[in-house]
Parts: sequence; structure tokens; C-alpha cells
Amino acid sequence: MKVLRVLMKVVWSPKIGLLIAAILLVVYLRISYSPAIESLTARFKSRAPEPSITNEGKRVFENPPSNKQPSFGEHSERNKDRPPDDKNATKSTSEGKKVSEKLISAFHSPIRCNETVRLDFMGLPDRTVELNRYPVCDWITKTERNPEHSFVVFGGEMAVVRDVTLNPANLQMGSRGGENITSVLKQNEGDEYFTFKPGALTIPCRQPPQFKFVVGIGNYRRHNHFNSWQASITCRSEGDNRFTNNSRNLDARGATLDPRGVVLDDSSDGGRGARGGIVPEKFVPGVTFAVTRYEYANVHHTLTDLYNTFLAMIMLRVNPRYSTVLLMDGHPWGKFDAPWATLFGGRNVYRAAHLPSQTTFEYMVWIPVGYHSPVWLVELPTISYLPELRYFFYKQYGVTPKEQAQCPTLNVLLVLRRDYLAHPRNPSATIQRKIANEAEVMDTLKAAGYVVQGVQLDLLPVGKQLEHVGQADIMLGMHGAGLTWSILLHDNAGLVEIAPQYFQKHSLCFKAISRWRGLHHIHWTNLNATNERANYHTYLPPDIVLRLVNQVKDKICNKNIVT
Repeated sequence: MKVLRVLMKVVWSPKIGLLIAAILLVVYLRISYSPAIESLTARFKSRAPEPSITNEGKRVFENPPSNKQPSFGEHSERNKDRPPDDKNATKSTSEGKKVSEKLISAFHSPIRCNETVRLDFMGLPDRTVELNRYPVCDWITKTERNPEHSFVVFGGEMAVVRDVTLNPANLQMGSRGGENITSVLKQNEGDEYFTFKPGALTIPCRQPPQFKFVVGIGNYRRHNHFNSWQASITCRSEGDNRFTNNSRNLDARGATLDPRGVVLDDSSDGGRGARGGIVPEKFVPGVTFAVTRYEYANVHHTLTDLYNTFLAMIMLRVNPRYSTVLLMDGHPWGKFDAPWATLFGGRNVYRAAHLPSQTTFEYMVWIPVGYHSPVWLVELPTISYLPELRYFFYKQYGVTPKEQAQCPTLNVLLVLRRDYLAHPRNPSATIQRKIANEAEVMDTLKAAGYVVQGVQLDLLPVGKQLEHVGQADIMLGMHGAGLTWSILLHDNAGLVEIAPQYFQKHSLCFKAISRWRGLHHIHWTNLNATNERANYHTYLPPDIVLRLVNQVKDKICNKNIVT
């Protein structure tokens, strides 16, 4: 009994009681949270390996991380050595991803048509699109890869290449591009396109790729410059460090480029790049859109290239804030250079012939030929993602467009065509299809209650052009490239297209745009020879113009009356 009393006194003493309670708590935590404790302990013992991309396109953790030199097909290993700026390129940020996992995994695993894409990288986090649309799904279902997983071809139309080195010394050219147009008047068009000699492009491979790129679509039989690009490719080993540098920083240790070699957006020096720019010494990180432009001074042809780039951006989930554009042509400076910087050149826009030395691009996307663009194929009943395209253009330019007509008062944008110099092959600066009585037409419409603006769009930076287009309910004008902007009008808007007597071919491009966007389109051709005046001017009877505009107004306001 004495022993029992002593034990009870010891157990019930305050200090011993606290000790027992602490022991019991440790035992309870060890049993209940053993996995978490073990994981925490492991993190202190060794650094976890970096996530990588397997051949199946899944993010996994390798254990242990390998120190061996990357072999063909092991593209994930090279991501461990990214510079601080691009170290987390495949990880989410509040604005999207610098280099999407989808683009990286495309070298190993297929993109599928039934995928749903959230447009957060475009600033639309609550909006999604499907990839089962033409031509994206066609590209996806016909995907080919080289054995080294460094070259992927989509539908014979587009390609993505990793770690591709461009050597400007192996580009044969007559013009480097970016010149003032007055210095290259009457320049041959062929001088503005490059001939790719062997070694112009170098990629990690054992054998140069030999894919077949589509030459022409339907009745549009044009050459495809990608075949010559591909033919110029030479191979190098995966670990050849001659083609990279240590900094891998777009702004560090770069060379100052000739001002003609960098394209700035509309807000800087009119897009002329007058301040020059910095190019990387040897390496451009992230995604680079490479494009060769045909009819570079024409907004309709420019849109074919921009739309193709937009499709590639959606399919590969490329955040335009972190992308670069490489102009693979030698065109002189033009007003439609700047949109490449505003829309897709978040990092910069370079002219290939102005690069000072061999430059390696981490990921290069070959943008399809403009003549293969759905925008050029007027026979198509519809084309995809136009509402998203409209949003993207206005967002990138910081323009807030109207979304519906405010009947009965409608805004009419009269697109004026006047002589101006925009093309080396037109040194006289004379253009056709001009209105002889612009003021009379505008006064007649204003007297009928319309709010009218007559604007020569081609004199304005593209951002200013979009400000006018974004507020229009009806576009009115002679057949010409400026009417292409009708693709960005609001739903239920209208287009009045007029042609002179001598223009009988009746191009279908604007009728097609109206069909794709659901616009109310009216086409009228002058058949009265007395209305045709000197220097390609056409007199437009004001009563006829008013009747045409009223017809479009009736369709707009009867469909969606807002008072």
C-alpha cells in the first residue's frame, strides 16, 4: 500500500503529468500524420527533382534527377537549365503561361480535336473554344514528327520547331527589309523574298526532316515557302553549346539593331522602330512566330496572316505577352508592320535579315501561307473563332467597341479612297475606285439623321483605324481593302459595298466576310458611264447611296431595335 501511495503521488504531480501528456500527444501525431511528417522530413534531406515532360506528354517527377547529357527525345531535361526569366515558363501565372505545356508536349504526344481550350491566356478566363473546327482540326489530325522530337508538322500547313538556329549569312536576299518606301521605288517583288541556302536553319536531329508541305488549296495554287525552309535544314547534336549562350536573356548583352530591323507598335514612332532595338546575342527564349508575308501593304492580305497566327496561338495556347514575331521577308516599312508588335510581339518583332549573327529560337512556329488562310477562301460557308478574333484585336489595342446598334440613330463610317504611296510597285501613288463627291454623299446621309464620319483609314495607325471601325453600325465605301475591317463590326451591323463600271469582276471577299459575321451586306455597281470621272473617280448619286444605306438600316433595326 505504501508503494501504491508513492506512485500515485508521483503520477499526479504537475511536472510528471505534463510530461506524460506531451508524450501522448507526440504518439498521437506520429500515428495520425505519419505521411505528412515523412514527406516534410524528406524535403529537408534532399531537394525534389524538377517536373519534366514524358514521351506521353505528362508532367512527372524523375527520381533521382539525371545529370547525363540530354539525348534525342529527352527534351524535358533541358528545361532544368532555364534562366531565371524563363525558369517557370511552363508554369501558370496570373496572365497565363510563358510557354504552354501543350506546345511542349506537342513534340511527343498528340493534340486532339475534342480538346476544350480555356482562353485565359487571351484575357478571357471564363470563355472556352473547341478545337474541332476547320482548319485547326485538320492540322491536328495530320500531325507528323521527326524521330528526335524537334520538328512537328501539322496538316502540311504549319510547323513547330524547337531549338532552331537561323544563320542570316545563308539567306540570299535582294533587300533586308524595313527601308523607307521612297528609297526602294520600282524594286522587284522577288528581291523582297529570301532564298534559303543549305545551313540557313539548323535543328537538333540525325537526319534532316523530309515532310511535304501543302502547295495550294483548292483553286489557289501557290508555292509553299516551307518546302524551301525545310530543305535548308542541317542537323546538329542535341548538346551542341555553340548555338546557345549562358544568359539566355532577351535584354542582356544584346546587340543594338539597325532601326529598320525592329518593328514597334503603333504607339511608338508610328511603328517605324526609329529608336532601334535590342536583339539577343544568340538566343531568343519562348515562342517565336515566323511568317513570310505576301501583299504586305494590303490589309486584307495582312489579315490572312494575322488570322493564321491567331489560330496557331489558340491551338498551342501561346500567351502573346511572351511571344516574339520574326518577319521572314525583306519588305520595306509599311503601316501593317506594327500590328504584329501589338497583337503577337509581346517580346519584340524582328526582321530576319537584320539579325547580327546566328540566333537560336527556343520554339519557332511556322505560320501557314496567307493564301491558304480561311479568310482567303471565300467559298467557305463559315470560318471559326471570329467573335474571339474580334475581342482579341480590340483588347490588344485597348479599344472598347460598341456591341449593338442604337436605333434609330446609326453611325455610318464612309471609307475614303484617295491616292497615296503604299507600295514600291506603284510609284505614281495612284489608286483606283475613288468617290468623286465625298462631301455630297456625307451631307445627304447626315440630313437623313445618320451620324457620319468620312475617314481615309490608310493614313491612320491601325489602332486609330479600329477606333473608327469599333463605333460603326454601317460601313460604306468603294470596293477596296479597307472594307476588310468589317470583320470587326458588331453583330447585326451592315456593309454597303460599291463598285465602278470598270470593275466588273465583283470580288466576293467582302460578301464572304459579311456571311461569316452575319452582317447585312449590299453590293451596288455603277452602270452609268457618265458617272465615271477622270483619274478613277466615280460620281455616286446621293439618292442611290441613301437608299442603299436605308435598306441596311431597316434590316438592322427591324432585327434588333434598341431605343
